[in-house]
Amino acid sequence: MKTSETVKKWLVEQGGVEGPLVLGETAFHHFGGNAGEKAEDMAGSQNQAGSDAVVVPLPLFTRLRATGSDCARFLHNFCTNNVKALSPGQSCEAFFTDAKARVLAHGWILAGEAEHEIWMLNPDAGALCEHLNKYIIMDDVAVETLSTPVAGFAICGTRIQDALVASQNTEAANALANSCGQSVINGLHGSIRWLKPSLSEGEAVIFSLPEEDVVSVLQDWMASGIMLAGYPRFDLLRIRDRLPVFGIDLLSDTMAPEADRNKRSISYSKGCYLGQEPIARIDAMGHVNKCIRRLTLDSGDISQFDWTGASVQSVDGEALGKISSWQQSSPTTVEALAMLRTRDSCAGTGVRVLCGVNAVSAVVVKSGE
Repeated sequence: MKTSETVKKWLVEQGGVEGPLVLGETAFHHFGGNAGEKAEDMAGSQNQAGSDAVVVPLPLFTRLRATGSDCARFLHNFCTNNVKALSPGQSCEAFFTDAKARVLAHGWILAGEAEHEIWMLNPDAGALCEHLNKYIIMDDVAVETLSTPVAGFAICGTRIQDALVASQNTEAANALANSCGQSVINGLHGSIRWLKPSLSEGEAVIFSLPEEDVVSVLQDWMASGIMLAGYPRFDLLRIRDRLPVFGIDLLSDTMAPEADRNKRSISYSKGCYLGQEPIARIDAMGHVNKCIRRLTLDSGDISQFDWTGASVQSVDGEALGKISSWQQSSPTTVEALAMLRTRDSCAGTGVRVLCGVNAVSAVVVKSGE
């Protein structure tokens, strides 16, 4: 989602989003927030991300739509999860891979009555769209980007249903019992769609709506007491869940099992799909040589460091990997994701993180699912 200048200006005027909203304008870990945000301002991130309610812009959010009588079967054959098992209102997390199981995209597939959608935290939806369209020959399916601009937001916390109630749509609020869905709200240019991703810590619902309706909907949400916040609030939940972003935590040479989300994202009983054979071989081997791990850094004065790309080493100084994403969770603590050597990164393992000439201690917090 490349936010329009009108919406961006409105968000900045509200004071909850002070920084740029387009990837490349600022460091990703300060995305949607002020790059100069001080430690004392972030000290409440942990609580704000997991309680009360904040609405957060998702600048990397993108959607693809698949239509036609064969859309479920087609997506099933080109991703790692069991799409054919989904009923309308259900969703699943999945990888799209090449024949060697290298990740091309990661996200969620949402099943509807007459169409399926792919939601991603990936600004380059066009690349996946082009990849899938190469394989459409006789299938009754069309995969395309949306013709009208949409925006993505996450409501994090415990008052998620209030968002739709505040938009005068109690029916839609009750429908949040499903893992995904949509609702038409009077006065808007299109429907609000939502997805409830399964997070290991905290709650969030991702909403998508026409960009021209953003200001009106957010005003309703904010009037109901839902605060506007910067992207770091959602990013902290994402890191704690080890939810990867393609192009940042997942690169073009990453194999799907290396993301270590097998139980949520990979079906080993669905049958053949593009990339299935190497994934099955890895499963038979029982492990991968490297995988994404979550770290907690005891960093002292955090405000002076950018941990992106920082080297992670064993206590003996052996290189294990590099940090790809990070967020501050307290004035002296950072939580991060890093692709690390599997055998040296079990839960509870102590490591060192080097940022320039500075070294701090860290621990692997969560290993596996």
